[in-house]
Amino acid sequence: MKWCSEFMKILMISPKTEGIGGVAQHVSTLIGKLREQGFTIKVVSSENTFIINKSGFRNPSFALFSIPKIFLRKYDIVHGHEAITAIPMLTTRGKHILTIHGIFSKSIEYIHGKFWNKVAKFYEKRFLKHIDTITVVSKSSYEYYKSIGYNPIYIPNAIDLNIIPKNGIREHPRQVVFIGRISKEKGIDILLQAFTKDILKNIDLIAIGNGPLRNNLEKRYTSKNIHFKGFLPRKIALKYLKGSDLFVLPSRIEGLSTSILEAMACKTPIIATNVGGNSELIRNGENGILIKPEDPDTLAFTIRNAFDNYSYMERLAETAYKDVCNKYNWNIVFKKYLEIYGL
Repeated sequence: MKWCSEFMKILMISPKTEGIGGVAQHVSTLIGKLREQGFTIKVVSSENTFIINKSGFRNPSFALFSIPKIFLRKYDIVHGHEAITAIPMLTTRGKHILTIHGIFSKSIEYIHGKFWNKVAKFYEKRFLKHIDTITVVSKSSYEYYKSIGYNPIYIPNAIDLNIIPKNGIREHPRQVVFIGRISKEKGIDILLQAFTKDILKNIDLIAIGNGPLRNNLEKRYTSKNIHFKGFLPRKIALKYLKGSDLFVLPSRIEGLSTSILEAMACKTPIIATNVGGNSELIRNGENGILIKPEDPDTLAFTIRNAFDNYSYMERLAETAYKDVCNKYNWNIVFKKYLEIYGL
């Protein structure tokens, strides 16, 4: 059944809708495009809901404290992002759609340990079965949720090409940038170890983002070529990405990285670990470089080699740009969400 956007009410539930994180960017762009089409969107997120420890990424208090705002209310579409939002979603009336960014239980294990991984797996099996439609942003997530009995729909992350700056920020002659959460799962500690190697002493690293490891890592890694920028507005972060020679994402686990998509759109050469959705976006030696995770020596060598063969890296970046334009832009992905909504 087709709906008139003027009369259709959509509830969007997400732990984050602001900042440089992939989920926040995905949700904020989707909300913006829906509003452009005339839809009425109510947003419930940690930005407008009381939570305990606001820095927590998959924070159960958000799911609990958001319930009073929406309990038993009727919407045409209830769209949650991240598995934790299934709890408040199920207290509402309407068509329930859940987008899972990554693999919930694996992310929980990296953040909180094996015991909580078991709890998260129980949660996935107990609560997600009541959701009408589950979508995932990576093929690895698709295979996982398929294996535990669900029928997810694959809709990849995307990038709005209009937000890419024409000019970048360059502070150093040879500049590598990392953009992401300063946390274990992102592998930032491995990247910092790589930058203590002599072969990278004349190359500068800019680390953009906040997270639980930032204070400790900033005290531990004090080399002159390592620069922690903390949180930056997305427009500024993208300018650093545009102005850098390389983007490096050394994740231990990963969904379909928005930061990689942004690097592709900026034509910034990419080095990433061969985990999760990274291997969906990056074809090693064709549009970027993939390496094994948790290996600072190999990472340091690969970064050095990229600078020594930079014309080759630029050719890879050109191919990556064509890929993001043809496969991962919001004009394509937005239509898929409208189909899921029944429009």
